[in-house]
Amino acid sequence: MNIVKAASIIIKDKDGNFFIHQRNSNKKTFPNLFGIGAGGKIEKDETKKEAAKRELFEETGLKTNLKYLFKIKYKSESYMSEMNVFETVTEIKELNTDNGEWQWSGWVKKEEINKLLKSNKLCPDTAMFYKKYIGK
Repeated sequence: MNIVKAASIIIKDKDGNFFIHQRNSNKKTFPNLFGIGAGGKIEKDETKKEAAKRELFEETGLKTNLKYLFKIKYKSESYMSEMNVFETVTEIKELNTDNGEWQWSGWVKKEEINKLLKSNKLCPDTAMFYKKYIGK
């Protein structure tokens, strides 16, 4: 089984709210589930930080400073991924999310993410890195 290397960016605003999105229903992986921030595959010729910057811009229009947090591996029945998790903070509330990947996106408090986690509405890989992020 090949390992897909990915960059995931947790996006927060200055008040501590999280930017989340709901994946389109036609997505092959995790349709209709929620993800935190932005992210995607690290291309062969990219560093993890370059990929994080590219994915962040492609999916939200943001060009902000990134802080590397940790690496975590996720394994499902169909694939394995190595996620390099970053964090960024922005004052911009209106993000450019017309990327064709999400059916909804917006800002929520940590408590809302915890409710999504508890009701299994987060993408499983997102749930894994979120638990590590909050220290569970």
